Amino acid sequence: MLSYCYVKMLDTTNEYIIRRGFESEDEIVADNYYNLWLDMGTRPEDMEDNWKETVIYRIKENRRDLKLCTIVIVNDSQEIVGSAVCQIHSSELLHPDIMKRSVYQAGYLWGVFINPECRNKGLGKKMIKACTEYFKEIGCHEAKLWASNKGKPVYRHEGYTLFDDDCVQEMVLKIK
Repeated sequence: MLSYCYVKMLDTTNEYIIRRGFESEDEIVADNYYNLWLDMGTRPEDMEDNWKETVIYRIKENRRDLKLCTIVIVNDSQEIVGSAVCQIHSSELLHPDIMKRSVYQAGYLWGVFINPECRNKGLGKKMIKACTEYFKEIGCHEAKLWASNKGKPVYRHEGYTLFDDDCVQEMVLKIK
């Protein structure tokens, strides 16, 4: 089980705790996921009207089916100022997963968001480390994610690399 990770900021009197989230905090995690998309330049009018219900539904389903765990950063006022979602990676909706999980199991990290006023303090790196510990705990052999341009340097610092495999490589076709 993930232990609490205390991070005392040197430049302020704030103390942050990085811990597993509770189901009662799923709505805040959903809000952070929405804010992540806004932060990347997505316009609110381009989002589905039921975005929050969709995210909460996916969190609940994946908690049940894919060992989903939320990781949150809590400030000294007990406010959640960041969150991430960790789960088993599944391609079942795209194609059948036929490998035994004992042979290969990947974790999937999504929804990593830290409030702007709490950025550049090392909290993202600590949260990613907490996610990595969770992936180890549930038997993952590797972890995957989609990274924004802002997030790439943080993930690279924590050991993430661009996917390049001799057997397969992800390819994208822009459809006009």
